[in-house]
Amino acid sequence: MNRRQFLAIPPALLAASLIPNNAEAAGGRLLFGYGRTGLGSKLALSALDIFEKHSIYPYQLENLPGRSTFNATDSFLAAAPDGLTILQAQSPSLNILPHIHSNISYDPLKDLRPLGILGEYTIALTLGPLVSKDVKSIDDFVEWVEENPESRYVGFTQYGSPGHMAQLVLARGKQVAIRPQAYRGTSMMIEDLLD
Repeated sequence: MNRRQFLAIPPALLAASLIPNNAEAAGGRLLFGYGRTGLGSKLALSALDIFEKHSIYPYQLENLPGRSTFNATDSFLAAAPDGLTILQAQSPSLNILPHIHSNISYDPLKDLRPLGILGEYTIALTLGPLVSKDVKSIDDFVEWVEENPESRYVGFTQYGSPGHMAQLVLARGKQVAIRPQAYRGTSMMIEDLLD
């Protein structure tokens, strides 16, 4: 090696260090286990605004609905542990689903590390136009369901979610035969509610 070849090494090393690898060049991913139409996706898009202010890499929202949010969680666990893939998980994925599914692919205490809470939600029993306007309380609703058993369906968006569990507690506590109805997203449930 001559002197010119030796002097060319530092600039070449510096240039190589400034070129990001493929993962960094593509940016980061925020994974969410529901479709784009729900409130969770709107929350995720707001989180991306925060990421943009504090990260040198651009992040994109990837909605991976299906299998009770397991599609998104499995994709997160398969990603490189480089901080460029973040999972937006709702609490049931961490505290209920591991207890009601025998074939879950992750241990929330060992495989996941929480970064922060993005939001909270309230469970509400919302009635459509089919239900009498005289129904003003849970007891009124229970009485109405007993008189109209063909209309006893109550929607929720994920098996094992707080909304699903609230229905089961209501049915058992009030001894009423409501029928939980699963939906793939909040917007679909609202469309049926309005119909």
